[in-house]
Amino acid sequence: MKRERINIVNKVKKSFQSNRQRLIEFFQNQDFDIQQAEELTSSMRNAVYFLETHEYERADIEIEIRKGIREGLKKEIKELKSLAKHTSTLKKLVPDNNWEEIFELQMHQYESHKFFTTRAGKNKSLEMALEPLFWRLQKFGKGQTKQVDIVYRLFVEYDLDDYGEEYSTKDVLIGEKEQKERIRIHFQQKAVKERKKYSELFGW
Repeated sequence: MKRERINIVNKVKKSFQSNRQRLIEFFQNQDFDIQQAEELTSSMRNAVYFLETHEYERADIEIEIRKGIREGLKKEIKELKSLAKHTSTLKKLVPDNNWEEIFELQMHQYESHKFFTTRAGKNKSLEMALEPLFWRLQKFGKGQTKQVDIVYRLFVEYDLDDYGEEYSTKDVLIGEKEQKERIRIHFQQKAVKERKKYSELFGW
């Protein structure tokens, strides 16, 4: 299992390396200058692998990733609890730090991790990996509609699932409008909410 997790990490790195120039050119085509395009590309470091992976494979990969990260988080929590028992000693060594607050914030970050609070799904890792992209787009002054438009074009560029296609279900026509609404609800809004949560928690 550990070897499989390492393999996924390597695949994520290779995918980004092989797609770096393609992403820079994509963002330049969205009217960003070269520096902005490079920053946006950097924010895609963990996401592009999932864009290239079929939805059925993403579901299986998600399960493996969750297992590994949960194991790591449980280990970190155990070590943090053990270290917290020595707060008085730490205060003597570094009296300027509020160690109780540091431990509380770090524990909250571990225990509230999405892989503890959400179920596995084909898009969960992609959702998390795209958060930095939405944050960077917001930093560059792009509103919600523009953010969704850019990510929609990105999904089409990588042939992700059904994006860019038009088809009908029993009662509904699914096209660009509906797919952009899906991005807004399941990706963009969640990214903004996550950013707000960390801003309030850590004073960003």
